[in-house]
Formats: sequence, C-alpha cells, structure tokens
Amino acid sequence: MRIAILAGVSTDAQVKDKASIPDQVQFCRAYIKANNAAETAGPYIMDGYSRTGYDSLEVAMREIPPLAQAINETDKYDILLMDNFDRLGDLGFIVKTRFKKLHKQLHSARQSGKFIPPEKYDPYSDDSGDISMHVEGIIQTYRINKLRRGWNIGIPERARVGLPPLGVPYGYKIITKNEPPALLPDRAELLVSLKDQFLSGTPLTTLAQFAQDSGLPPMRGEIWYSRVIGGMLVNPFYAGQTIFGKSKCVNGIKIPVPQSQWVIGTGRHTPIWDIDTHYSILAENNRRRGMRVRVSYHALTGLLHCPMCGAVMHHHGHSQRWVYLRCNIRGHVSYRYQDALETVAAGIADQLATYSSGPRETVVDNQAEIKRLQSLRLKVQEGFEANLYTPAEAGAKISRLESEIHRLQSQHQRQAQQDAMRRETLKIIDANPAAMRQFILTGDPSLINRLLHTMIQGITITPQNEVQIEWL
Repeated sequence: MRIAILAGVSTDAQVKDKASIPDQVQFCRAYIKANNAAETAGPYIMDGYSRTGYDSLEVAMREIPPLAQAINETDKYDILLMDNFDRLGDLGFIVKTRFKKLHKQLHSARQSGKFIPPEKYDPYSDDSGDISMHVEGIIQTYRINKLRRGWNIGIPERARVGLPPLGVPYGYKIITKNEPPALLPDRAELLVSLKDQFLSGTPLTTLAQFAQDSGLPPMRGEIWYSRVIGGMLVNPFYAGQTIFGKSKCVNGIKIPVPQSQWVIGTGRHTPIWDIDTHYSILAENNRRRGMRVRVSYHALTGLLHCPMCGAVMHHHGHSQRWVYLRCNIRGHVSYRYQDALETVAAGIADQLATYSSGPRETVVDNQAEIKRLQSLRLKVQEGFEANLYTPAEAGAKISRLESEIHRLQSQHQRQAQQDAMRRETLKIIDANPAAMRQFILTGDPSLINRLLHTMIQGITITPQNEVQIEWL
C-alpha cells in the first residue's frame, strides 16, 4: 500500500496546536511502519496556512499550495495519512468528497481503523470516516471561534482599561500581564532628547545617528533607522494613551480604520510627555510630510475610487500598454488605465457645463485665527521674560503655536493657489468646452492631475460604466 503524509499547523497565533509538524510526521511514519506500508509521496506540510473559512475546495487549493499538491499527486499514493482529521480544519468534508471521486482514502492514524487495500476499498461502504471527520470539524471550529472571541473581546478591553493591548513600545518593559509596564530611565531620556530635537527641526537622519551614538540599542537589531524613530515619536503611548484598532486586515492587506472606531484608553503607565506635546509632534510630522514632493505618474492619481470599497485606486504595471488601476483589496474591480482615462474624460466633458455654472467654494479666511495665534506666541515670549515659564515650557508652547500657524498659513496659500487655478480653468472651459476632453487624453499627466485636483474631490466609475464626480 502506497502512503503519503499530510501535516499542518494553524497560522492563527491564538490557536495552540496539540502537536508540532515533526511530531505529526514521526507519529505517522511509525504508524506506516507498524502496518507494513510504504511512504511513496509527500510529506505535504501545511505550515502557516489557515484551513478555516473556506466553502470552495478550488479556492482553498489556490491559497494553500501544499494541499493543492497533495490532491494533484494522488497518482503517487493510495492513502493520504494524517495524525488527526482536525488537520484539515473546515476543509475536511469537501476534501473527503473529492477523495471519494478520486477513489482514494483519507486516513487518521488516531481515529481510523486499519488500512484497507486499494483493490478492496469502497468509498461508500463505511460512513465512520465521514462521521469522525465531521465531528472533528465541529470541534475544531468551536475551539478556534472560542479563542478568537476571547481575542476580539480581551485585547480591545486591555486598551480601554489603560493596559498595552499587545506589546510595549521602546522605553518600557513588561512586569506582568495585568500590570502597567515599567519605564526605563535611560531609554526615556533618549526619547525626550529625540523629541526635543525633532520639534526643533532636526532631520530624522541626524536623529538616527544621534541615537546610534548614544550606545543604546534599538528595540530590534543593532542599527537605528530614521523611519523607526519617526514611527516611535508619533506613538500616543508616550503621551499616556493606549489605543487599539487603528487598522484591520482584509484579505491579507492592512487597511486603516476611522478614528471614531478606535478603542482609546487612559494609560496606567508613566507617560514620557503630555498630550499637548504629542499634538506638537504630529503637527511637525505633518509639516515635514507636506514638504515632500509627490510625483503624479498618471492623470488620475488620488482621484479615482474603487466602486466596491471607496478606496483610492493605485497605478500598477510596468508596460505602458498594460498599466491598470486597482485598490489594495484582492478581488476588487480593476481598470486598464487608458480605458479609465477615456471614460473619465468623457464624463468630465459631459458634466462640465453644470459645474462651471454652479456656485464656487471660496477660500477659507483663517487670517484672524493666525493673528490670534501670533498674539499668543508674543504673550508666551513675554511670560518667559517675566519668569512665568521655564525655558522648556516656553519652548514647547512656542513650538506648538508656530506649528499651528505654519499649518494655517500653508492651508490658506494652497487654497488660494487652487482657487486661482480653478478660475483660469473655468475661463478655458467657457471659451471651448470640447477642448477639455482632448486635453485630459493628450496633455501632460502631472499638469492634468494638478488641474483636476483643483476641481474634483473624487471620481467613481460605476459597474454600468457611469462616471460619478464629486466636485469641489
């Protein structure tokens, strides 16, 4: 009798398998030897693949290559052996159905009886294997669902009561699971120094070298990187907040979650700085981000939205002939770029008359708020000179005010530029509306993109090939 071994462990970190892969293979091989059979294929190892949530064997085979290999190589064996039927998870029944059609046996070393010689095997003569597999599937599903319910309830609750939901950031160490983490003084001192330099405008690359020269190692590895420091400084944990649920995984892709859905708690740990300082760090980070030059690779960058999830559709592909647009979720609609551009150009041309005759949005007048903040900055300076504030307090307050003033000034300037560009565009449209479609199809993509962004918030192509435009 020709035997192949199938082994597997779950990818879910919360599910604790009873036996490791080597233990499963060793147990099966001992079982094969005791029954005077021969291992002629495999072993097929499903290590790190989830076997739950599937209702189609074809989909499971596509996403679990070892399972697909085992099913496609049934000419190499008569019996597929595993230590326990629960190794198949939810897939047990549909795999069993396929094996019946192939006239092959599924066998459990712990649950089935003796091997049946291939020439005597009748897949419809005995239901005990089906019953065992069905029972194991129910038990496995219950066990996984119970653990996941505990995860879904317990982890957010930790954040709500002020405990770190998962790990702790740099500068802290875990005492026990139900106690707030302890602050490490030398790490905290380094973080404060990095924060002060960051708020004063020091580049992240310089901060990385400063951290490297401090002699304190990063959380992982031996080298400090600028992106690591940038990510650390914006962590609200240092300002006394515990947060869970800022993103979620959909089809293996991490997507952001609206802030209104986050679980936010007041941390029971010792913060390194206050919440106002955290907001100053975020403002400085946004200021630096606004200074980066972003290149528009095509005319619809940041404008076209997926009709299935609403996310922005991105540019994919290298050959100019086969460039296409899609969001980050697998299975959602995608468009060939040139086809999408022609559809959008026609839709914009058709709807321009309504847009150009409608009311225009004026530039937000934030000059009064800018003057108020500038007055506050002067008062802080006077308070410092009158010894009402320490240098550190005055510096932090002035830094926050200057960041907000810069943000408002940049917002006003950007809106004024967009408004001026919009007015010039409308003059061209009124003079020759038909030229707009041709310009979108043949003009410089970067220029087109900047122009469209002055008029349009978002574009969606419906399944009926209709163009829905959210005008500014």
